[in-house]
Amino acid sequence: MPVDPDFRRPALADRIVRGAAERDLVRLHGAVVATLELYGRDDALHGVFVPALRRLRREHGRGARAVAAAAIADQLRLDGPYQSPPA
Repeated sequence: MPVDPDFRRPALADRIVRGAAERDLVRLHGAVVATLELYGRDDALHGVFVPALRRLRREHGRGARAVAAAAIADQLRLDGPYQSPPA
């Protein structure tokens, strides 16, 4: 469990929300990858991704939620370490 408050579940969910709402794909991707690396797949899904997606839908609409959902899904489909696919 990270001690740094910037890497706790609520802070990572906030980063996902902000990245998707502002279409800041670097922030969004970084938050998704950090979440998976720190918490693992199951804990990330339940503790960060689901709350972030719910908040996005409620506060920013379906478009912002779809941006985050796509970024999360891309990382969950990768085999091995959670990193960007090669270009």
